[in-house]
Amino acid sequence: DLNAIIVVLWKNKIIIFLAAMVSCVLGVVYAYTAAQVWTSQALIDQPTSKEINHLRLVVNKLVNNNIDSKSLSSFEKEVIFKDFIKSFNSADNKVSFLISEGIVDTSQNPQQNDSAQNQKAQLKKLTKSIYARALDKLSDEVTLSFSGATSGEAKRWLEKYIAFIQAKQ
Repeated sequence: DLNAIIVVLWKNKIIIFLAAMVSCVLGVVYAYTAAQVWTSQALIDQPTSKEINHLRLVVNKLVNNNIDSKSLSSFEKEVIFKDFIKSFNSADNKVSFLISEGIVDTSQNPQQNDSAQNQKAQLKKLTKSIYARALDKLSDEVTLSFSGATSGEAKRWLEKYIAFIQAKQ
């Protein structure tokens, strides 16, 4: 009966109003105190034949110089692309980059158990903010992401991390 529901709501209007106000206040407090996280993303897909022509020329020269062509199979564009994504998502590469760029402070005394645990927690949190994911199962496109405290920082670190991975290959 609709009339009975309206009567119950009217009788409890103060409780409903207070609950709504508390929720609004908590929402505003959270919005102003929560740390902002900015994520920079780059969309990539497999290289085209035109983009890897120079690499093919080098491979052809190696084949002509009697280098075993089986050992050069890793220069196929699909293999190169998958290897890049695998390297981008590698936990070891993420940790190595974060430490080498000074994003994670490793200067603390390793004897201090708290600082070592804090460092591990910081590394775990930061490595989760760096990832490459396919847009969907049917697409060859992949999104590379890196999160930071500001939009500029996220973009700069994503660019540096991409260069870091490219240099490792």
